[in-house]
Amino acid sequence: MGRVLYRGILVAMKWLLVSIFAVFGWVSVATAAPYTEFAPDYAQSLMLASSETASEIFLPLNEYLSGLDVWLSNTNTAGPATFSLYNPAGALVAERTLTVPALADGDTGTRIHVALPAQIAVHGNEAYRMRITSTVPTMQLYYATAQKLLAHNGTPLPAYTNGIARLGDEDTAFSFLYALYESSETTPPQIANVTITQTSPTQVVISFTSNEPVDRRVQYGSSTLDWTGQYASCLTGVQTCTATLPVIPGTTYPYTLTARDTWGNASSTTGTFTVPSTESSPSPTASAVPASSPPPAPSPTPSPTPDTTAPIITNARTVTITPTSATFAWTTNEIANSTVVAQLTPILITIGGNSDATLELEHYITVGNLTPDTYFRATITSTDGSGNRGRTTVDFLTPKETTATPAPSQPSPTVTTVPTSSPATVSTTNTGGSPSVSWPSAPSGQTTTGYRIDVFDAGGTLVKSATVSPEQYRLTLDGLADGEYRVVVYANHDGAYEKVAPPAAVRVRTPSLLEQSVSAAPYVLGGIALILAVSIGILKLKKPTTATAPPEQPPRQSGAQTNPTTFG
Repeated sequence: MGRVLYRGILVAMKWLLVSIFAVFGWVSVATAAPYTEFAPDYAQSLMLASSETASEIFLPLNEYLSGLDVWLSNTNTAGPATFSLYNPAGALVAERTLTVPALADGDTGTRIHVALPAQIAVHGNEAYRMRITSTVPTMQLYYATAQKLLAHNGTPLPAYTNGIARLGDEDTAFSFLYALYESSETTPPQIANVTITQTSPTQVVISFTSNEPVDRRVQYGSSTLDWTGQYASCLTGVQTCTATLPVIPGTTYPYTLTARDTWGNASSTTGTFTVPSTESSPSPTASAVPASSPPPAPSPTPSPTPDTTAPIITNARTVTITPTSATFAWTTNEIANSTVVAQLTPILITIGGNSDATLELEHYITVGNLTPDTYFRATITSTDGSGNRGRTTVDFLTPKETTATPAPSQPSPTVTTVPTSSPATVSTTNTGGSPSVSWPSAPSGQTTTGYRIDVFDAGGTLVKSATVSPEQYRLTLDGLADGEYRVVVYANHDGAYEKVAPPAAVRVRTPSLLEQSVSAAPYVLGGIALILAVSIGILKLKKPTTATAPPEQPPRQSGAQTNPTTFG
């Protein structure tokens, strides 16, 4: 009870002090509207004077910035604190020094507003840095853990979206408490990237982006999804705003999407979407058609629902990092291509990049031309066959170049290292309805723990996936229906999958009965000939030997004696 009373007195004293300081000009009180805030209920603090240089790295998520709030305490006498704002290129664009009065410690310190000398235009999706310095030995700056749980299969937010504290040259796992402000402006928000996705037979989701935080209203058909009363950031390349609409199957809806900013400026966009019917059409009843009547026109083939959903990128990570290169791997939930761009942080100057046009589920890209001992941000983009883009970022540090003597070799793991084969190609052999695929060894002579074979049909759907040992380089693809297929073979580097060669095409077609008969004819005739030869040989072996006939006797004459008498 005493602790609660004590905290209540502290809070009351805090706001009393802020009010007094505002009267005397010690604290610059906010007259603009906040649009981004990170201020959890529990925080910790660090001493500014005895720590490495403290900075807050953040994405403005808006088109203007007029000031910001920070949370401080200062148990000593009043003293100066300087706030310096640097743009993404690292140039100083604004600076303000305030005299911070004595402020009691607390769970989160005291909220202090820092008004910039003038409102400045900012790029909402690029990283800015606010450096905070003070020589007052007891002035403390408050911070809290900035990590957030990611929804299952959700797209990670770009780095610095929610703010990251930097001490010296090192980014931390926490963020200083801060809030961003914008002064009054009269420009309406810009609506872009409007997409409509049907998530169930009776529900669609309309998504869009805007160049500043907005509230939204959707009027569709005779229904209205009204304002929420909250302003969300939906900056292109960072995150989207959405509205879920209940709908009736088999209905076409004209719609008007309106977005307004915190100052009441609004803009609208219109369109139409159709919700397919969930009921199958009844079979037509057969009836006689007069001879003079033309035949009925065939029913049009319904158009397929367009793909408007971006690929979802998961497990994006660095696989290997050298002083001058980095290799990245990630997975998408649908076939998509691969692009990686590496930029210096925090100024985000592009240093290198690489891409792979193959539409696949597993992605493996190496980017070179990097500098040693440098912080980089890799922007990973995968685009599906309909042009929808998924994007995420990975921050990394290249190691220093060393000339140290290599460490003694360690016992090799139980994997197989295979030599490089060049040029690397995947070949297929069609043997009726079960083609086989063969491939070269792992790329670049790398160590692999096995191979993975993905088979996609003509529509890009994965129909078969198999894994084999590192000593196997051939696989028969059983169980495939007739059609055209694309085969991708990967080397498995401990869960990161690298293609051993470009994909190969294979056609599966079961031979007809006549084709099977014709192809089998030589074997049948050969078998018949063999059977006949064997039969003749057996008959010859079993035939009996013929006896010698006696000498032929002269014919007997009529009337002659049978035994004639001999006279002497």
